[in-house]
Amino acid sequence: MAIGDSHGNSRFVHAAIERAARLRDKVDRDVFIVSVGDFGFWPGGSGESFVGGVDELARQHDLAFWAIDGNHDYPGDVRSSRAGYRAWSDPTPSEDQPGLVHVPRGTVVEIAGVTIGLCGGAASPDQDQRQPGTSWWPEEMITDREVALIEDSGRTVDLMISHDTPWRPPDFVASLDVSPKVRALMAENQLRLAEIVTAWQPQLLVHGHFHHSYRATAPGPDGTSIQVIGIDDENIDTSIETIDLAAFANKMNPRQRCAATGATDASPPAWVSEFREVSSVHGDLKCA
Repeated sequence: MAIGDSHGNSRFVHAAIERAARLRDKVDRDVFIVSVGDFGFWPGGSGESFVGGVDELARQHDLAFWAIDGNHDYPGDVRSSRAGYRAWSDPTPSEDQPGLVHVPRGTVVEIAGVTIGLCGGAASPDQDQRQPGTSWWPEEMITDREVALIEDSGRTVDLMISHDTPWRPPDFVASLDVSPKVRALMAENQLRLAEIVTAWQPQLLVHGHFHHSYRATAPGPDGTSIQVIGIDDENIDTSIETIDLAAFANKMNPRQRCAATGATDASPPAWVSEFREVSSVHGDLKCA
């Protein structure tokens, strides 16, 4: 079960945990939760109270709760603060281990025959209105080193869960009122994410960040198609997507996995421009 940006909204997250527990009991199968970022890691007592409460409730229901980091999540210090996501990081998360964990960028796991790649990070559209070190942190963006580590691993995935997306969600980005500097930073992060998509070659990508629910089929690298799900924020009716991994594994394309195309910072993947123009694509996702 993937949930959208929660921004420290305990009511929303607790309701999602309760729903996941009911679903597990109804279908009598394992269920785990993944937050697509902007979860609610935040400095101070309010942040510690929120993440501690989520961890406690997930353990009470014997559920694993994974969170990738979004641009509004506080990194913290693994040695000094339980409010920041570094204190909760686990590069080898297990869907069988109850409680909250932060999943670092570039983590790849296999569950029910599906290989899943997870990658947080994005540029904040409102960073000009935020205070560095208090409500904004430079660690928010994906780095060149993180991209290189993913590319060098040589791994591909079937399902990718990210905070940002390499292209414009339908009917959204054109209306963003941001400075040229911020727009450039947003594009920079999206290009890095595009290089990760090129390396990982997912068949399905699930993301948050834009607080916008939609489904689309997008052209990916090497002539492939990528199914896309964007998730809304803080809404129990529109901010939860349940993915049956066993069913997804049965429907996956038996396509040939291709090697990464060797993109560099100076030369982004050739398909990025086309990929960004899918903003008008609507409708149900189709198994390509």
